Amino acid sequence: MQVETRELLRISSASEWYKDPTFLEWINSPETATWHVSGNKATEYSDVFFHMSGSPGGCIEGSDEPGYGKPAPPQEIWDEIGKIATEQFGEDFECLVWISNEVEG
Repeated sequence: MQVETRELLRISSASEWYKDPTFLEWINSPETATWHVSGNKATEYSDVFFHMSGSPGGCIEGSDEPGYGKPAPPQEIWDEIGKIATEQFGEDFECLVWISNEVEG
């Protein structure tokens, strides 16, 4: 057995993203890793997960990257997540992104 640890980028209370129709289309896709129940309204349990990596020069790639003919987060949100990841980990990174729709209390 081989065990690896990776960076985790957890973005919580991202309720504004969960109001975006393209974001909702993405989390309702059967190809998206999520706890969201497809077809239902987004709730605090509609977390979504994906892989993202960056390389020197600012290239950001990932498992749910826009532009490959499958449901993906809106480009603006993808770019914002890439910027946050680069700020946290530097240009050369690999991480699991976990987006949460937690209700602030």
